[in-house]
Amino acid sequence: MLRAAAFFGTASAVSFYFLYIDRRSPLALGLVEIEGSLGLPLAPMLGCAALLLFSGGYLRGEFSKPPERPNQRRSQTRIPSQAAAHPESHAAGSAAHWSDAAIAAAKEIPFPTGARLTFDRSLPTPIHLHLEHAPPERCKRAIALLGQWVASVPTPPRVRISFDGCPEGGSPRHHQVSGALAQHLPRADFKAISALDAVDVIFVRHDPRWIKFREST
Repeated sequence: MLRAAAFFGTASAVSFYFLYIDRRSPLALGLVEIEGSLGLPLAPMLGCAALLLFSGGYLRGEFSKPPERPNQRRSQTRIPSQAAAHPESHAAGSAAHWSDAAIAAAKEIPFPTGARLTFDRSLPTPIHLHLEHAPPERCKRAIALLGQWVASVPTPPRVRISFDGCPEGGSPRHHQVSGALAQHLPRADFKAISALDAVDVIFVRHDPRWIKFREST
């Protein structure tokens, strides 16, 4: 609309010059004939048209919208984040984040007296629950808390539970461990294997991030 207003404004100025100043050139004579056939003053009529178009463009807000340039569109392109530019460092940061969070949650477990959980990346089984001089019921409670923690974090490949000076219960150690863990974990998701004064718990579907946890020693 603004372009049309500019066109009619220019045409009004040009016709005004030839009709009222020049009046002798062939173009001026032609415009006089056109004006006579219309029966209206040509230059003012073109000027009014330009004014109307100009006013319409103003009311529509075309003056407040600067023309969009190609480089402006390019500037809206999102810049890749540092994580996207360096996926290796981002992955390492993510691994550190989940393992730190998991270990921090383990430190908050309210284990009963005689139970403590340790992490040692250099061992084949980096997660180790130590039970020392604890009666069977206290051992079961500690193992159940361990199972609750395992259910809340990425599943590790295996966990070792050692019994140091703990009295025997009424059933084999691995049965006691399975029963306590089953309070929070499906029995089909793990296997409890007896070892010397210990039980190794192997998880069937473990999270592969724990492999990176061991490799980061």
